[in-house]
Amino acid sequence: MRFDKLLNKDIVAGIGLILFSFWVILEAQEFAAAAKRFRGVSPALFPTMLAVLIILLSGVMILRGLRKGRNWQFTFDFHHKNSFLALGFVVGTALYGLTLEFLGFMPVTTLYALVFIIWMKGANPLKAFIISCIAVGVIYYVFHTLMFVPFPQGEIFSLLLGE
Repeated sequence: MRFDKLLNKDIVAGIGLILFSFWVILEAQEFAAAAKRFRGVSPALFPTMLAVLIILLSGVMILRGLRKGRNWQFTFDFHHKNSFLALGFVVGTALYGLTLEFLGFMPVTTLYALVFIIWMKGANPLKAFIISCIAVGVIYYVFHTLMFVPFPQGEIFSLLLGE
């Protein structure tokens, strides 16, 4: 098999997703060690299940890429609207990850959802804000309250309150 056949975008993306999934599994194991268990179910169960699903789907992508065998040619057309959406999603997700510990889950996730609902769907800001608040509230209730998954509370509030 020639090396250039392995440089298929499906193969590269599949390998990247598998590596990301293994990182998620390693990080999820910290949830299990740090959090209480609810009826024997670890908070690491859901992220681990998603990571395993991504690994399986990535295997399918890799097999499809091996079957196709086209060369990988990366093009990023800045004139296309979807290019800016993809780049904005990557940059926004990176900023989300960097600010999560400092500002906390609730405000950062609400802002993240709000920005992307408005940017990607062009929704009314008030309607987008309500949807963001409800979605984040439901996520927080299900995972934090019912499954005891710890969320970052935000260091800024400790600094402002002098704790």
